[in-house]
Amino acid sequence: MTVVPGLPECSRAKYANATFGAQQINSRVVVLEVGGEIDLFSAPEFGAWVRRSGAPASRMIIDMSRVEFFGTAGLPILHAVNSEKVSLGDAWAMICGRPVLRLLHAAGLDEAFPCYPSVQGALGSWDIRTA
Repeated sequence: MTVVPGLPECSRAKYANATFGAQQINSRVVVLEVGGEIDLFSAPEFGAWVRRSGAPASRMIIDMSRVEFFGTAGLPILHAVNSEKVSLGDAWAMICGRPVLRLLHAAGLDEAFPCYPSVQGALGSWDIRTA
């Protein structure tokens, strides 16, 4: 994933059938990339990785556009991220692919999380809100 050309990748990891990457956009924004399957096996590592990689940034984007399967084991992680970021006054967003949107819809959580179609869309919404 190259969000901004020329910026170095911060980290990349693979666990079970999931892949994780992190890229620092600037001093305040980190983009966390998730791919593959978030299921009962990979969800604990997904949660630990989000906490580790997203903690230093005041603005975090979790790009799940390359997730092929998103199971219910991932929902508590999204709730925890949302609760933590809201309590700290930090901004966060998700880029949701079809599997994530499908589960959110089935769970009645369509509007519960800040979902955007692209990283640029999430960044643009923050610029508008803070202008």
